[in-house]
Amino acid sequence: MHWFPAFSHLVAYAAGAVTLPLLILVLLLVGRAPPSVPRQLPQQRTRDPPAKTGWLRVCRGHPRRRAVLFYAVLRDNTLHLYDREHRTDLRHRIVLVPSTVGLWPPGAHDGELFARAHAIHIAEQASAVSTESTARQQYFLFSGNPSDQEDWYFALAAASGRQPLQFEAADMSALLQAIHGSDAQVEMRWLNGLIGRLFLGLYQTQMAEEFIMERIRKKIARIKKPGFLSDIVVRRVEIGNSIPYVTNPRLRELSMDGQLNMDVKITYKGQMRVEIGTSVTLNLGGRLRGRKMEVVVAVVVKRFEGTIGVIMKPPPSNRVWYGFYEMPTIDMTIEPVVFSKQITYSMILKVLENRIRETVGVEED
Repeated sequence: MHWFPAFSHLVAYAAGAVTLPLLILVLLLVGRAPPSVPRQLPQQRTRDPPAKTGWLRVCRGHPRRRAVLFYAVLRDNTLHLYDREHRTDLRHRIVLVPSTVGLWPPGAHDGELFARAHAIHIAEQASAVSTESTARQQYFLFSGNPSDQEDWYFALAAASGRQPLQFEAADMSALLQAIHGSDAQVEMRWLNGLIGRLFLGLYQTQMAEEFIMERIRKKIARIKKPGFLSDIVVRRVEIGNSIPYVTNPRLRELSMDGQLNMDVKITYKGQMRVEIGTSVTLNLGGRLRGRKMEVVVAVVVKRFEGTIGVIMKPPPSNRVWYGFYEMPTIDMTIEPVVFSKQITYSMILKVLENRIRETVGVEED
């Protein structure tokens, strides 16, 4: 009589052992998707991060109007203006393509370009203006920080399609290798790094080319030339891809009366190329008149090394005088660009090379 409970537990255990696996199998079959239709997770759309964000004061139409503070977000080629930083209340949208991005007021000096009172000027072109208005919209953007305003200007200019002038990565790599690859650079590493970075910002500009060209013209004008050569004209300058490196500085004297004597070593390997032209007068002898032939050559300075002295005399003189103690080592080639076969090339080449070396020895102030 006492086996029924035990028997009932045994039956329940057996039934559970059979039912539970069946239940799990049914759930798997029902919940599984058909083999021919793979399950796909919904893809979330990702957006590129904005190129720049920050607070800007914006006035529309005229820079003297009252400026309104907006939280600006630059994404792709559009500047979005919001009331708040959480970007839920879009107030304006400025399309930068096609638009002109500049600085206001025009003609400002370099040191004043990003002053607090100056603005970034955006002028929409006709195709970028909304169809609801035929007016050409203008916007003036002000930032409270001059450095930040410069960043905004270049970011907006790039978004409008303008290609900024960039230095070559290989030239920056060469600069880093030069200032870190030698023990001689340790003392002047900071100066060569500063000059090198400034150089890479200017070496591809017309301003730098014109400055070097004018300096060479002044030096050439001081030297004497043989009678059969006319004035030497600088036609073109390529200033190369490297600076003259300054090493081994030495203060020789600094006296109580103000006399200063110092010297530094200058090393240049920048491959500067100067194209010069002149005319050669050929004396044909007898009653025949001399004949002028045009000559254009390219002077390539491969290597230049020497020790330069710097002097400041006691008052009342306060000029800085500098020059080489002796003729520096110059490795250069002269390549003909325009040359007549009637002229002896070696003779002209020697004359020009000597005149070029003379210009290096001219003392400067």
